[in-house]
Amino acid sequence: MPDPDKVNLEILTYLRVIAASSMRPTAEKIINSSKKAKVYKNLTGENSHQQISEKTGVPRRTISMYVEDFIKVGLVIRASELSKYDKALFTLEELQIDPGALERSEKSSKKVEPLG
Repeated sequence: MPDPDKVNLEILTYLRVIAASSMRPTAEKIINSSKKAKVYKNLTGENSHQQISEKTGVPRRTISMYVEDFIKVGLVIRASELSKYDKALFTLEELQIDPGALERSEKSSKKVEPLG
């Protein structure tokens, strides 16, 4: 007879993969800057918005606006008895979002073509 804990873990893993896959297009639209990716990555359920601001350099007010957007589309859950602070439901890796690629894209779009 299979170990029930192992079966439950396999089911949970399968559901996370399916959920992350279905959320990926939405996440790519919402987490569309390196700043948003830094904020999302720090939504561990263990950091307040103020702590995230101190870690990332993003103003607390901006973090609160980002988090509201993340909550609206189902990427984050509000603080509750399950976590002390707001918590991301997926990792950036699960959503296939590369903060480095976002940063490189932002840098290349800031380059100005010479007039000539």
